[in-house]
Amino acid sequence: MNGDNVQGFEVYALECKKAWINGLTNFLPTSDSSLLSGPLMARTTFQITGTPADTFLDMSTWSKGSVFVNGFNLGRYWNVGPQQTLYVPAPILKTGENTVIIFEQIKPGKEAVFVAYPNIGRTMPKVHSVEGVEVREEAITA
Repeated sequence: MNGDNVQGFEVYALECKKAWINGLTNFLPTSDSSLLSGPLMARTTFQITGTPADTFLDMSTWSKGSVFVNGFNLGRYWNVGPQQTLYVPAPILKTGENTVIIFEQIKPGKEAVFVAYPNIGRTMPKVHSVEGVEVREEAITA
């Protein structure tokens, strides 16, 4: 301020390692996520009966962040796309209770849904030349 250096920050690391993620506590329940804004951490649990299988987590109603399932970092999502789902390999799931923790940077969504197929979004049209003529293939929506 006024040319002075600002110093003496306290830094709190978001380590996002399995032990740190699994150790998060004191989540506050909410019935209306539209009243919230990020950054925030959201947590839910779900049950699997039977043998877990590969699946995908649809994050299309969320804005931008990262997802952890049972402490495993699935990856990042961003609603600008094109990808709207994250791959969830069967070995990180377990029979019984499973935990999803979402680190949302902007605005939480209404739901995160497990789906059978990926939504990789709209791909760019492919342009190539056939016998000297430019051919433009239509974009494909998965």
